[in-house]
Amino acid sequence: MSENGHDTLPYIPPMSLKEALGQPRRVVLTAHIDPDPDALGSAMGLAHVLRQQGWNTLTVCVGNVPSFAPTLAGFEELEQFPARIEMPRTQSPSCAQAIPWW
Repeated sequence: MSENGHDTLPYIPPMSLKEALGQPRRVVLTAHIDPDPDALGSAMGLAHVLRQQGWNTLTVCVGNVPSFAPTLAGFEELEQFPARIEMPRTQSPSCAQAIPWW
């Protein structure tokens, strides 16, 4: 037992990231609209880790790209989307149409 009188066991996730994300090994990462440094940095950092593990990633910034973003590793791979996209109601693009590599 630990000092506080409770049994302590190491956390074991119910599944691996590979199992959770499945196949194909493609993932889009984003944060909230007009991301702050923590939000954008977290998305870009996770994309970096996933790329090292062989994943095909796309990091998306929705809204304004923060002024600090060009200093971040992986900035050249960041895609920017406007905060609002106007489309006729009759069109509903698939992910493949909106993101060409998807």
